[in-house]
Amino acid sequence: MRSRTALLLMCALVIGGLVHPPGLSAKPKRGANLIVTKLDGTRVSGELIAVRPDSLLLIGPDGKDETADLAGIAIVRVVRKAPTLLPTVAGFAAGAAVGLFFVHDAGEDRSAFLGAAVVFGAGGALAGLGIGAGIGADAVFRVAGEPIEVVKVRLDRLKAFSREGRLRLVPAQPGPTPSLGLAPPATPSAGPPRPSRRPRFRLGLGTTFDFRETHVEKTLSGSFLFPGDVPAGEAGPFDMPVLLHLNKSGYAALGPISLAYEWTDRWLVEIELYFPKLNNPLYGYGLPSYTSTTDGKAYEGWVYFGHDASFASLLVGPVFRPRMPSPLDRHTVEIGVAAGAARVGVNAEYSDVGGGYVPWPAQHKAVLSARAHVAYDFYFVPALSLGVFVGYRYLEAEFSPETATSEVAFRDVTDGYPYHAEPIIRAAEMSFPSLTYSLTGVTYGIRLNFRL
Repeated sequence: MRSRTALLLMCALVIGGLVHPPGLSAKPKRGANLIVTKLDGTRVSGELIAVRPDSLLLIGPDGKDETADLAGIAIVRVVRKAPTLLPTVAGFAAGAAVGLFFVHDAGEDRSAFLGAAVVFGAGGALAGLGIGAGIGADAVFRVAGEPIEVVKVRLDRLKAFSREGRLRLVPAQPGPTPSLGLAPPATPSAGPPRPSRRPRFRLGLGTTFDFRETHVEKTLSGSFLFPGDVPAGEAGPFDMPVLLHLNKSGYAALGPISLAYEWTDRWLVEIELYFPKLNNPLYGYGLPSYTSTTDGKAYEGWVYFGHDASFASLLVGPVFRPRMPSPLDRHTVEIGVAAGAARVGVNAEYSDVGGGYVPWPAQHKAVLSARAHVAYDFYFVPALSLGVFVGYRYLEAEFSPETATSEVAFRDVTDGYPYHAEPIIRAAEMSFPSLTYSLTGVTYGIRLNFRL
């Protein structure tokens, strides 16, 4: 219970750190800070006010207007502020959550939980700090010596980071416009329409968490018989209770991996691949017993079986983004659904504890799967975003009843442990009921998206 609570707190910290939108207060729209190196080696720095066909207009730190003619510019550096806080907090929370997952069986050992949270959280924080520093590196491009077509493309992109370009995206406000030393436009119109963006691909890498911990026991009905030469009346078949333990602890799984095609600005078509594996999601005991016709005594045995389950699904579906990222607002939300095929595999874990084991064969089954999700993403740059998602996934398979033959040690029910009499060893053919392996339910995750 403590591990689940701690994991949920870590997830909440990730979501809170990511969703908290910086700069919600009504701050004036400012241009990017530039450092312009001229051909003669001198430098001009300041806030970018406007981009003209033949010059860059800046306001220096002293408040004076500066004009840099394109013909005399060698290099332009766009100074960025590295977003280190957000990735560092998210990295610490994600690392701590992973660390707590690995020690979720530590019981009441608080030092284990604290140690895992600190060690893994520190590693995640360092990784987040490095990612933030890398993303916040200054953008540098050369003007002198470059083809005019290349320079025009770069200047068009630079317009979005000027104060004039950003003010054009803000609705007109009543009152006088403060003078910037420049001739303002006649009206603060919405500006020229944005050119339609060509469709792009998006690669998504995710990590999925399921913090639910459940343990359910239930008894099903099976049967067994003795296929060999046994005394008359002992061949069977006999009823056999099967005690199942459905063990579903919290897990962290790599994936899903997705590839989305941006059909329009708001609509995407996404292909998703998801392949988690669960260790021992189901184990149980068969409890065969019979009464001997030779001595009239009751004998009982038990056999153990435990399984590892692997899942792989390939889903396709639409994604809608009601909120779009822009140079002025780097937050976006999306809603998606998908459906497709899945493959569920079961591999047996053998054990001869207690004198019997079930040689269960490896099984695979193809089923239908589906999922729905809501996601939030923060764009560090147009090509890279980090986000969180919550969704509901349907993925399960029911395997048909199985029959297995194994040697079982039967002991006198009156012979308590430590046993005194030698057991009766017999080959028993046992029929087990159908078993269901499931990942159906609510999941959470972190994802990193790259636009290609």
